[in-house]
Amino acid sequence: METPPLQILLKHPKTLIVDVRSINEFQTAHIINSINIPIDQFDLEIDNWAKKYQNFILVCHSGIRSERALEICISKGLNAINAGSWQKINSYL
Repeated sequence: METPPLQILLKHPKTLIVDVRSINEFQTAHIINSINIPIDQFDLEIDNWAKKYQNFILVCHSGIRSERALEICISKGLNAINAGSWQKINSYL
């Protein structure tokens, strides 16, 4: 399945923004309406959210951890995009 462009995903009602930074990083600042699943818990937790959402926009500080999360999503057959820095995406909202 081909992943739609970021701007389309942001408007889709079944899209969830997932911040894979640590809990402390997330608590300091984050995108409104995003959820936090730290990368070390991502493999186990994403399955629960996949029952409710069709698309995942993955963010972190620089894109490295969200790339790891993307690889997990791909291995599970989930529709996801690595959007890189949460601050970059926050500017679209």
